[in-house]
Amino acid sequence: MRVGLRTTCLGVAGTLGLAAPPAFSQEHCPDPSPPAVYAAIEALDAPLSRFEPHALASRITLLDAPILLCDGPSPAPALFRLFLRSRYGIRGPSGRDSLPEDPDLFERALRTLQRLPPEEVAEGARVGLAPGLVDMALERLRRDWWVPAASGLSPRARQFIESWQPTESIPTATGDLVALLERSPKATLFAMTTGGGSLVNDVVAPVQDALFAAMLRDASNHPELLRALCGVVADGAPAGAAVATVLAGLPSPDPETAASIQRARDTLGSPAAPRPLQLPAVPPGRI
Repeated sequence: MRVGLRTTCLGVAGTLGLAAPPAFSQEHCPDPSPPAVYAAIEALDAPLSRFEPHALASRITLLDAPILLCDGPSPAPALFRLFLRSRYGIRGPSGRDSLPEDPDLFERALRTLQRLPPEEVAEGARVGLAPGLVDMALERLRRDWWVPAASGLSPRARQFIESWQPTESIPTATGDLVALLERSPKATLFAMTTGGGSLVNDVVAPVQDALFAAMLRDASNHPELLRALCGVVADGAPAGAAVATVLAGLPSPDPETAASIQRARDTLGSPAAPRPLQLPAVPPGRI
């Protein structure tokens, strides 16, 4: 729990291209403040009511509320989760629904993150942003590529696709994003805004590659499923150096599967390893 760290973390919003927030003092906070901060964080993570006409306006108002800057638990993980739920449509904690794609939600979440201490932002990214990006990458693969490819397969193969989770630690670019937030929180948060560039997409692409490679390894003993996945690679699914490495070492249990693996290898070729994640040299709109 942080105490008394947020009274001086101001004045960065102009640097990020968002409206500058008003000055803040702990005098605006209730005494004691932690219970109210806990309640605000729970509200940020809660589903948006479909039956309350003012639910969206209330959530927007909460993002600007001084209580998020008061002494107590950090709201940073919840703010990153809200950003992902609204900007990219991922589900919230415990499978809760996503939020409307509304800049009044996701841009305000980033603006409030600007007002937190840098170390709090970095730790919040480890807890609330990095896992959400992995979930987003996996959901996109499953929804856009794997499930359609499995539509004509056996029930067992379809169940494998729908329930698969990586059984090993997946090295991903999310750690690079957290490191950028540690080194350059202002510039990195700006690069995550609508006008700031494609930083989040730059992270998701290598994450998808690593997840697809892990799926291929786990499917290597299921020829029917392996052929379908190789067909997806040949059709242009997001795959890169990690997938190419796995394809090069896959066994060929029968001629049909061997042909599918070879088509995927030929289509993918030898892609270069992803470049280290970095901020744009000149932020969009700053030329």
